[in-house]
Amino acid sequence: MNTLMHSARGACLPRLMVALCLLLILGSPAVAGEPGGQNEGSSEVRGLLDSAAELIVQGRPGEALGKLNQVAIHEDRNPWMLAFTGAALSQLGRPFEAIEQLRAAAEAVRSERIDDPDLERLIARYEREARRQLLNISYRVGLAYDTNVSFANDAVPGLDIVSGRADGVFGSDFRLDYALLASQTDTIVAGARLGQTWNFSIEQFDVQDYGGYVRYGRQIGDSWLAEMQYDYDLILLDRDSFVSAHRLMPSVMYQWQPEPGLLRPDRTRVYAQIEFDDFRYETDPVFDRDSTVWGIGVDQELLFQPLSQLDWIWRIGLAYRFSCISTDGREFDQMAHDMGAAATIPLINPNQPGQYLFLPDKELLLRLGCTWRIEDYRNASLIDASGDARSDLITTYTVGLSQVLIDDPKLGTMTLHGLIQWTQSESNVTAAQQNRGRTSYFEPFTYDKQVYGAQVEWRW
Repeated sequence: MNTLMHSARGACLPRLMVALCLLLILGSPAVAGEPGGQNEGSSEVRGLLDSAAELIVQGRPGEALGKLNQVAIHEDRNPWMLAFTGAALSQLGRPFEAIEQLRAAAEAVRSERIDDPDLERLIARYEREARRQLLNISYRVGLAYDTNVSFANDAVPGLDIVSGRADGVFGSDFRLDYALLASQTDTIVAGARLGQTWNFSIEQFDVQDYGGYVRYGRQIGDSWLAEMQYDYDLILLDRDSFVSAHRLMPSVMYQWQPEPGLLRPDRTRVYAQIEFDDFRYETDPVFDRDSTVWGIGVDQELLFQPLSQLDWIWRIGLAYRFSCISTDGREFDQMAHDMGAAATIPLINPNQPGQYLFLPDKELLLRLGCTWRIEDYRNASLIDASGDARSDLITTYTVGLSQVLIDDPKLGTMTLHGLIQWTQSESNVTAAQQNRGRTSYFEPFTYDKQVYGAQVEWRW
């Protein structure tokens, strides 16, 4: 689902929206040099700043910059104008320019001796979000209980290796992203990741994933973004090399600029996938899974605002991908359809809409998701007792809760994640086995599993 729901930009938008909503709740920004704001010029500037803040909250940073450029004509050192300009540039994926504007805003606050803690917090927050587009480090560690331990990895989905046993699981995930280039039109980002899963007793299902990527993006106008990303993963199973995967993914994304409403489109992405998987173990030639994967997919992100009078925005994602897998053998040739739906819902205090439910100033998100994977195999199965062509349906439901515990612009963000996941796999394959002269039948690819887990994530 990570691949299906991938978005090239906007990861920091929810925090940016929270900060700006806080600003709007606290009141309009004062105009530098005009504390009372009584003359005609200051009224015009205040109106432009309010309009820019609302546009940024609505995810329309290009229009916000137009308003802010008008403010700069009147007051090019206005710290609110500089801070909002930095926020808009960060939202547009221009972090170098954003940081320059935000540091200018901080200097204006110091030089003019403005005593405004809210403005200082907003500048620090925006600068942190822009810096994360240049250098982002995250580390997750957690425990889970899995009722049916299986091999599952986003890099190579659908491997269908199931233990049939329950076990405790310890997992960690480290990620590093660094922007080599981030200009108004071009971005080059490289990253590395290390994921590990250690089972308490079923050691043969311990997994390590060593991966990295390079992505080039080209901004085309205000609404279009074209990208090319290369990924590599080396996956170890029980400390032995299991599979290596090379993936090339070109994509085109369109950023919508709709008027506010109950439900509006945010981003649409169309992508292709070319992947080469090399399985590092010996097997019968007909079961050889070395493969080439060709795929095409589309992701759609929507913004849902259930109450027009509140800046309470839910993010909804819909995804579809079709892939064709051709192997060196014949058993695992297939065509697959992946479909997904997800929602991220901020949990706010109904009595204080500007605050979150538990910790008033700390982000609390409810995450709901469901994925369906349909696998239709092209050849008669050598495993099936009747020799039928295999067909699988794998359904996964996910409920997650994410509570920010620490949110410091200098020290980073610490978040507690809770997760419950249900998976149901239905397959038409029935295999036969002999035991003391008697034949019995079982369904090796039909199973259920539940995962209950908690993670702590630190992000800087």
